Amino acid sequence: MEQDLKKKSKIPGVRFRVHKSRMYRGSRDKYFMIRYVLNNKQKEEALGWASQGWTEQKASEILGQLKYNIRIGRHPQTLAEMRENTKYETIVSNNDLNELKAYISQTIKSEVTEIFQVLINENNKILEKVVTQIGRK
Repeated sequence: MEQDLKKKSKIPGVRFRVHKSRMYRGSRDKYFMIRYVLNNKQKEEALGWASQGWTEQKASEILGQLKYNIRIGRHPQTLAEMRENTKYETIVSNNDLNELKAYISQTIKSEVTEIFQVLINENNKILEKVVTQIGRK
């Protein structure tokens, strides 16, 4: 498999890779990605191909919006969250009640699962402390 060529764009935080063989508008197709810091960790997320309508300018606008949201503490703070919000808005605008119910059900299940996992982890930490203190007596 031929390897794509990775490059930085002129815009900080926007990168792209050039497809070795696929052409788009007379030049090789580009796959755009954004890089930013979230919770003191580098994050890189993929946007899509130039042939799908992505440009350096659009990537920069998305990156700017995410950085602004991170700075003021508002969501969405990741591209994944942004796509999830778009999915919800599309379902609501289509007035598809069954799809909306399924979406809400899945969202609630995943959030409840996450909450229970945190509670279980905290409970295990407390139990470990209690067992350790009993063992000292």
